[in-house]
Amino acid sequence: MRWPTLLFGCLALIILNGCSRVLFQPSRTLITSPERLGLNYDDIYFRSADGTMLHGWFIPARTQPVKGTFVQFHGNAENVSTHFRSLVWVVDHGYHLFTFDYRGYGRSEGTPALGGALDDVVAAIAQARALPTREAGKPLVLYGQSLGGTLLLYAVGTMKDHSDITAVIADSSFGSYQAIAREKLAGHWLTFAFQPLAYVLLSDRYAPESVLAGISPTPLLVIHGDRDEIIPAHHGQRIFDEARTPKWLWKLEGVGHIQAMAPRYGTHRQALLEFLGQLASGAR
Repeated sequence: MRWPTLLFGCLALIILNGCSRVLFQPSRTLITSPERLGLNYDDIYFRSADGTMLHGWFIPARTQPVKGTFVQFHGNAENVSTHFRSLVWVVDHGYHLFTFDYRGYGRSEGTPALGGALDDVVAAIAQARALPTREAGKPLVLYGQSLGGTLLLYAVGTMKDHSDITAVIADSSFGSYQAIAREKLAGHWLTFAFQPLAYVLLSDRYAPESVLAGISPTPLLVIHGDRDEIIPAHHGQRIFDEARTPKWLWKLEGVGHIQAMAPRYGTHRQALLEFLGQLASGAR
C-alpha cells in the first residue's frame, strides 16, 4: 500500500470516529438529581423497541391547574442529570416534566447508535402518554435540544398520531447530518479538503429535512441563538423554511447553543409560556 493511500485511509478513519463522537458523547455518571433541588420525582424505567431498558425522571408540576407535560429530548453530551435543569423551571408553571436518557447514557442500557436513539425517542413519547398522571398531564409539549431536536423532528415527522401534542420545539437543532458534518470539516484547514467524506461517512437516512412536512398540522417552534457556534443559526432557519405551517422561528439575539431557556433569559421563558398559552386557547 502506498503512503498517500495509507495516510488518506487513516485520516478517513479519524474523521469517521470524530463524526461518531460529535453525534454521541454519553456519560454514565449522574451529576445531580431533582432531589438535590428539593423536587419530588419518580424514576421511570421503560423499554425501547428492541427491548433496551431506558431510564428517565418524572417531575410533577408544583402548581395547579396542570397544563400539560413537557417531554425533554436532551443534547448529545453527558446525560439527563446535566440537562434537566434547563427545563425543570416549567414545574413551577403548571407543567410536569418527563426527561430521559437515550441508550448508552446515564442509567439507560445499551450503546449509542442513531437508529436506536430514534427508537428511544419514539418510546419516550409513548411512555409519556402512558404515565399514570397522563390524564392530568396532557397534552404534551415535545422539547428537543440540539441533537435531541434533530431526533425529535424525524420521529414526529414519521409518526401518525399527533392528537395529544400541543407543540414540537426544536432548540439549536439541524436538519441534515451530512450538512453539519461537511460544515465541521470545512471549518479546519487540516480537514477542509475532506468535505466530500461527509456524504460517505454519514448517512442522511434519518435526517429530518425529508420528513418535516409530516409534522404539520402540529405547531412547530424553531428556536436558535444567533451566537450559536456549535450549530450555527442558519441550520434553524433551514428547518423553518422546509417545514409547513403552522410554524414559528425565534432567532434570539446574543444567545448561544441551547442557552435560550437559561436562567438569565427569563424573558424567553415567559415568552414560551405565553406562546403555549395561546396555542392552548386556540389563538395562533
